[in-house]
Amino acid sequence: SRREYVQGAERLLLEVASRRRAMEPEDVSPSTILQCLQPDVVSFNTAIKAWSELCPRKQSKNEDFHELANGAAERSLAILGLMEDLWEEERTSRSTLQCMEAAWEGFGTNTRDKAAKSFSMSWKYKSVAPTISSYNSVLKSLSRSDDPSKCARAIRLYQSIMKRCNVACAARESLMLRNGNAPPNPKENFRFEIYPDSRTFVLLLQNLDKLPLAVGYKNAVEIAEQVYVTMKRWDEQLAWSGQHRIAPHLTLNDTGQFNPVLNVYSCNSFISLLSRMASTGDDLRQACYRIAEVISEMEQSPNEMQRPNMTTYGQAVYAWSCAASKVDNIKDSRSCAMMADDLLVKMIGMSHNDWSFQNERNRLDGATNDAIRAYGQAEMFDEAEGVYIRAKKLG
Repeated sequence: SRREYVQGAERLLLEVASRRRAMEPEDVSPSTILQCLQPDVVSFNTAIKAWSELCPRKQSKNEDFHELANGAAERSLAILGLMEDLWEEERTSRSTLQCMEAAWEGFGTNTRDKAAKSFSMSWKYKSVAPTISSYNSVLKSLSRSDDPSKCARAIRLYQSIMKRCNVACAARESLMLRNGNAPPNPKENFRFEIYPDSRTFVLLLQNLDKLPLAVGYKNAVEIAEQVYVTMKRWDEQLAWSGQHRIAPHLTLNDTGQFNPVLNVYSCNSFISLLSRMASTGDDLRQACYRIAEVISEMEQSPNEMQRPNMTTYGQAVYAWSCAASKVDNIKDSRSCAMMADDLLVKMIGMSHNDWSFQNERNRLDGATNDAIRAYGQAEMFDEAEGVYIRAKKLG
């Protein structure tokens, strides 16, 4: 089975990683060829990605699914932990070696070379510093599990990313400004691949849907809002770095502009999270008003990457439809239903007439059903029929 293949790949990785150093080339034979291998970042990332993609995206009530999803998350976290341990060990060894070489600098070339060679035996395995792909794959595996602690684990991973990134950014900016705003060295940029991207925040937000169960609804919303604010500030920092010609190379696109983490995909994840966290009618209605504010900001954004799409409006229509069925009085229910219909009209305006985009048609059909259901809950049956007739005319 696929799970057995993934387990076999992890066993091979752990076997090679446990040796810490490769066999010397002169000692290699056909029977010991595996002992020449050194795991690198790609090796670890491949194993983590294999575990993260082992479970289907849609969750199932099947017990085997939950066992597999939770097991995949545990294995992904374990491999990432091993990467971090090896990285810390390698960093310590490298710093010690460099200090020793510097100490021998004044004693002549031959002596220094001899000392460096004697101490370099422990520096035989490749650097395995976790990249943002490592963290993203672990966040992905956590998002597909139903472990109650996945929210806290995802937040800890996020904090670890930002801690490493903030230290690197501060050091980088200080170095570049000290050297007269010199253009960054692409090779140096490539060596540190820990800058969070939009996928990092999308996956983080997907892990927070059960957060109200742990910390309460209000605290959960506050944490979600903090993530949203962080995305804005992160983009501001990247924009400032770009203006001073010290923007990280990995955050730039082909035109030399930075790739914002606050784009339509991360905004859609934030909108989806707000609608899923609320349980009561009042909480859901307040979440819908906040969703409306976010969509308004997206519509007014000068950045094309932040403009709302069909998914944005479809999620908002669904949220208003749920609110229409959960609020306490008929007046509020009717208000929610009309808001859902207004957003549905915007979706129709964005759609293509030839319906060659099947996903687009599916989203519009789903939003139409949500609007009809909202009007039904609000006892506005003529309006519900009107939505149906309008959809029928569109074909």
